[in-house]
Amino acid sequence: MDLIELSNTVSESARLMSGILEENKVKLSPDPQYPDPSSLTFPNAEAFHDARTQLRDAALRLVYLLSGNHEAFRSIQYNFVVSSVLEIAWRFKLPQTVPLDGCISYEDIAAKVGLDKALIERVMQTLITRGVFQQPDPGHVSHTRLSATLATEQWPDVLFNVIYRWGNPAIMHIADALTKWGASPKPNEAGYNIALNTDKTIWESLDQNQVAQETFGKLMNTVSSFLGPIDTLISGYDWAGLGDAIVVDVAGSLGHISRKLAAHFPQLEFIVQDYEGVCRQGEAILPAELQGRVRFQPHNMFELQQKNPEKKVVYFLRLILHDWSDEECCRILRAVVAGLKQGDRVVIQEHILPESGTGSLFVEQLLRTLDMNMLAATNGQERSAAQFRHLVGMADPRLKVANITTPANSNMGVVELALED
Repeated sequence: MDLIELSNTVSESARLMSGILEENKVKLSPDPQYPDPSSLTFPNAEAFHDARTQLRDAALRLVYLLSGNHEAFRSIQYNFVVSSVLEIAWRFKLPQTVPLDGCISYEDIAAKVGLDKALIERVMQTLITRGVFQQPDPGHVSHTRLSATLATEQWPDVLFNVIYRWGNPAIMHIADALTKWGASPKPNEAGYNIALNTDKTIWESLDQNQVAQETFGKLMNTVSSFLGPIDTLISGYDWAGLGDAIVVDVAGSLGHISRKLAAHFPQLEFIVQDYEGVCRQGEAILPAELQGRVRFQPHNMFELQQKNPEKKVVYFLRLILHDWSDEECCRILRAVVAGLKQGDRVVIQEHILPESGTGSLFVEQLLRTLDMNMLAATNGQERSAAQFRHLVGMADPRLKVANITTPANSNMGVVELALED
């Protein structure tokens, strides 16, 4: 990492982006009335987003290059502190107390939520350092684009509900789980089990708690929009080329992805498999126009699938394998293989980890963090392309990786498997 080279990358990328923004009459700003830069679409958007990635990575590397040893480690440790402060803001609905247009005093916020003014000021000013809220005048706070999102959109509430109830406590106990069980492949010997003092897997706990099931179903429906937008799934596989086929959505939750695929590909039939209670919830919200083509089937994904001799079948696993260790994934894949005949396919949509240092640093940070989340929850993991190939070979030597694609500007890839003689 060279200081001048990194600085030049920042300058060149900024000039390119500024020109594209000016050409499209778009402005970037932290203020709430301006757009999310990651969502910008215009004719030359690809060049804009490529430059945005380069600038962001160079800026990160500059921070690392210029940070002292103590500063760097304190900054890493304090990330969890900031997450806890964000939980305070979420739990006490601080974003909702701030007007979308204008500002409000810390004193007025304190009166609305029943907390001390000095405490509110400390919480808000901690978040201000991370771009969440801003202080236009002493003693007053207003929204940024980030904090306005917390106040107006539903997905943060769904996501935070799971993160703060289960996610963060599990992460804090990864080391305890490793001390107790070592590098266990078992899904009930993870940080989650230490944090919640249970010998049940997170899935067994959900199966016995309808409210938790509903919360998790909402999470899956919500995160589908930003972990793997439907357009990247549509472009990442030739669904239209399947013809008159059946797609079995394994552990497909409430059927949110099958519903979207069914709307785009009317020739396909969909079977959504999950716990019986989840299936009932999915049936209750299934639109009338899809009731002839999308149906729900209670099924444990570790149990053998049944062959369908009449139609081509595609077993679809989206964000499933990352929940499990290699040992457990082999059980899942072997259960699917039992239902495969020649010509059938397995389509997996997951994050594809880049080989270390080969892609965007910012993106790799996010994916490596997700990998640790999976370790904390179930001893699962995110995988690279090489790791997927190794896993498939472990599961069944007849199962081959036919193709791996990662659509542009997406963290999600599509892995296609076929059965060979």
